[in-house]
Amino acid sequence: MISFPKVLEDSFIDQPGCECCGHRNFCVSGWVEDNSSDIAQYYVYWTEGRPDHGACFDLIIGKAGPNDSPGNRSAVSLSYSIAAESLMFIEPSSRAFASGRAKYCKFHSPHSISPDLAADATGLVNFVLSNDSRLVGLRREG
Repeated sequence: MISFPKVLEDSFIDQPGCECCGHRNFCVSGWVEDNSSDIAQYYVYWTEGRPDHGACFDLIIGKAGPNDSPGNRSAVSLSYSIAAESLMFIEPSSRAFASGRAKYCKFHSPHSISPDLAADATGLVNFVLSNDSRLVGLRREG
């Protein structure tokens, strides 16, 4: 199990409108760091004003230092239901990040993810939701 002490916010991207409702789509990305070493990179996608659409988290988990191999990093994706505050693993290879930074990582489909990696991924999502100020709209208010 890894610990998540710090979030480094990176970019905020205004995406094309949602195909079904026309509302604006957004993507934010960032890193989680421990002692100046990247532990994970994340991308979060959601549609403004549509909590019924949920959000998607694409994660690259594993150290990204100069002596670390991309093959030692894992790519996973999760769908987040805002109303139910629940997560479900989804297929990462069909997500946008699969052809970018994650293309050299080991992809973990929902059927092949280990319990330890699943725990790290869900812990990471919960940590990012609580600590990335750009995601305040995804948090369910009491």
